[in-house]
Amino acid sequence: MLVLSRKPGQQLRIGDSLVISILECGRNRVSIGIDAPPKVRVLRSEVDSLRPSHPAIACDSRSRRVLIVDDNATDRELYRRFLSIDEGQTYQFVEADSAEMGLQLLDGAAPECVLLDYRLPDLNGVEFLAEWRRRRLPTDCPVLMLTNFGSEELVVEALKGGAFDYLKKGTLTPELLRQRVHGAITHSKAYHTSA
Repeated sequence: MLVLSRKPGQQLRIGDSLVISILECGRNRVSIGIDAPPKVRVLRSEVDSLRPSHPAIACDSRSRRVLIVDDNATDRELYRRFLSIDEGQTYQFVEADSAEMGLQLLDGAAPECVLLDYRLPDLNGVEFLAEWRRRRLPTDCPVLMLTNFGSEELVVEALKGGAFDYLKKGTLTPELLRQRVHGAITHSKAYHTSA
């Protein structure tokens, strides 16, 4: 039995010359690429027989939408990379490099979680949360505030302002970010189900 990962970009090598790549996975559909030398023939009927409903191919079309609001492109890329290596979940990312853009995206993007930098060019994270409430934006999802500047007072201010959690960028690991995002989304869903 051959089990393919659901992560696009991952590859499976068979022998020395055959490579199967996951190109796309979603909506009950798996797209694969096969790289083989000319002497190896792969029949189209063999490829067509691999259907997403086949038990040997695991594919979860459910992905979580995360809004990243951070003016630092390197940090945004880091968060995407940390979450993209999550074997148990897939993510869609929506990004903003300013508070105003983030607030506009909240209105239409329907994220399940927001990763919010504390220091943005136009507002700080606590001001962003206050503006979110003032505008009565329709989305209600947990916010994980991130910053390089951490003090106990800042953590208390962020949590009182409405952040679900607070993370320091300098100590952030892939495991920690994935754990906190999972926990925030799970807590939020449980809260809204019981309410």
